[in-house]
Amino acid sequence: MLGRFTPLIKGVVNEALLRYTTPESALKAPQLVMIERSAILALSKFMCVSPRICAENLDLLFKLLHSNIEFGVKMNIIITVADLVNRFPNQLNERNKEIFMLLHDSKVHVRQQALMVITHLILNDMLKLQGEIVDICMLLEDEDERIKDQVKLFLHELHSKGNHIIYNLFPKAISRLSKEFDHLQKEEFENIARNLLKYINKDTQTMTLLERLC
Repeated sequence: MLGRFTPLIKGVVNEALLRYTTPESALKAPQLVMIERSAILALSKFMCVSPRICAENLDLLFKLLHSNIEFGVKMNIIITVADLVNRFPNQLNERNKEIFMLLHDSKVHVRQQALMVITHLILNDMLKLQGEIVDICMLLEDEDERIKDQVKLFLHELHSKGNHIIYNLFPKAISRLSKEFDHLQKEEFENIARNLLKYINKDTQTMTLLERLC
């Protein structure tokens, strides 16, 4: 029964994507906004029900996330992504990079929502964390104080899960900070490194880490 509605919903969602990726059409047909929101929400829920519908529409969902669609709709999609990671982890594992890119969104509300969802998934072992810890730590330089506090709380909770976790991630973090974020000021780099290093307090870890970095 649900399958009968899928083509109609996808048609509306595709039109919405076109509207938010084509500047000259962004302000057209304001009466369609509510229909588009409902269609996006419906497609998101359909994807949580069916692995086939999920696989067929992941590209469309992430295109919406990276479009200029209003932040309220984008925040709802982020919640859906968390549900999909829980339901179909194998399909979503391939999208890790795109998921973490949400932490760099221009809208503060989207960054807050993405950070809350991503850290929840990591702490509950539903999302793998490697060099992506840098994308989270970059928010220590965010303009929003609540986001900064949320990152610090996450690092504390992550360390509580095991005192080796941040130690193991540190070399990859420093490597990415050095290679991919050349716009960072010296003070910003040091602040991020300092917030990670305070969780590496064993002498053996410090010596081993020093050798690895050298």
